[in-house]
Amino acid sequence: MTNSIDGGLKGRGVRQEIAGIVFLALGMYSAVCLMSGISGSRLGGVVGEYVARALFYSFGYSSYIIPFFLVFVAFKLLLRRILVISLTAPLGLGILLFASSALLGTISPAGKAGGKAGAFIGAPLAELTGTTGAAIILLGIILAALLAITGVRLRKRNGDKEKKEPPTDTNIDGFQQ
Repeated sequence: MTNSIDGGLKGRGVRQEIAGIVFLALGMYSAVCLMSGISGSRLGGVVGEYVARALFYSFGYSSYIIPFFLVFVAFKLLLRRILVISLTAPLGLGILLFASSALLGTISPAGKAGGKAGAFIGAPLAELTGTTGAAIILLGIILAALLAITGVRLRKRNGDKEKKEPPTDTNIDGFQQ
């Protein structure tokens, strides 16, 4: 009975590590594709060129967030910080991509820095709330998305208070008396 439980946990760990390696490879490949698209060197091949063009056309400069996210997820999987990827992180990434694209589309002079997503979201929002209002709203959304992706808290919860240990009497050598 114990062996089947241990085997299941080991199998889950192996699958998690394989998924981490796949995410790491995808993150590195997407970074190479996006970076070689700038230089025109086609390091990602024909497929990489199309991937880079599609991402940049859709999200503009915000597409550079994707490789970082993939590598982040890879390290979390490889370091076994998470057992199951929740819906929060991918949803947060989607919100981050669209909000940053909209922000870039709103504040860039030609409006093209955010790609089609930036033009689709940023222009109407800026029309309704003004450029400054749209930037403030989008920055708040970006901050919330980053918190959702990373799971970092801005303040501690009541149960997270640090316990202070009472001071101990020590002599000059560092030994307790």
